[in-house]
Amino acid sequence: MNGTENAMNTVLVVLAVLGIGAIVISAYVFAASARRYVSEDESAKTDAEPTETDELSRLYVVRSSSDRRNTDQAAQFPLQVGASVIQQERRARERRTING
Repeated sequence: MNGTENAMNTVLVVLAVLGIGAIVISAYVFAASARRYVSEDESAKTDAEPTETDELSRLYVVRSSSDRRNTDQAAQFPLQVGASVIQQERRARERRTING
């Protein structure tokens, strides 16, 4: 029985160490996220965070009139767009304005 008790004690010690490690890691993650996302501490924020100007500039893209379709003709497949080649038409409905 002595060997079984030693094995059981070893298993319990390993589980206790892993449990305490998990609690320490979760406390660190909670504290780091609270510092990063909740507090007003500017030193916790990194320089890689996008600014409001960066986010607004992604919403509005200036395009030229040559980006728009200037023809009523249907596209002829295979069609090359940039570096991609589209082999066939994927739309199933004739009118694309109908939902559903």
